[in-house]
Amino acid sequence: MNSLPFYTYANIGLESFDDAALRLFKKPVPSVVMQKAFKRMLRINKSYENIEVTANILIGEDLPASHIPALTAHIDEAVKKNAAKGCIYISPLKGSRNTKKLLEQFRSIKQKSRIQTFLYLIQRL
Repeated sequence: MNSLPFYTYANIGLESFDDAALRLFKKPVPSVVMQKAFKRMLRINKSYENIEVTANILIGEDLPASHIPALTAHIDEAVKKNAAKGCIYISPLKGSRNTKKLLEQFRSIKQKSRIQTFLYLIQRL
């Protein structure tokens, strides 16, 4: 793919690095798999000039308290310096009504992240 005459983007739905949140989302894999996928995303972005991989993460007011700390801890551990490529899209869950809390969660993640982080409204608030 890297040798093709165009730039390739791929986006993966990691959703969380927290087992309790992944169970809530009914994701059939444990957080360790999501952590490995994120690290692989970073390696691909460093290794291939014409390929860029991004990730989706969910936030919501009713998610386990361990969700945001697990996310920021893993990003901090995995991304040792500012990433030149790739980003994280933070998507609020449908049905979340407390937009102030969602924005606080997003700001908390963005401020601690060494990789570009964007709010992504894939679902209506």
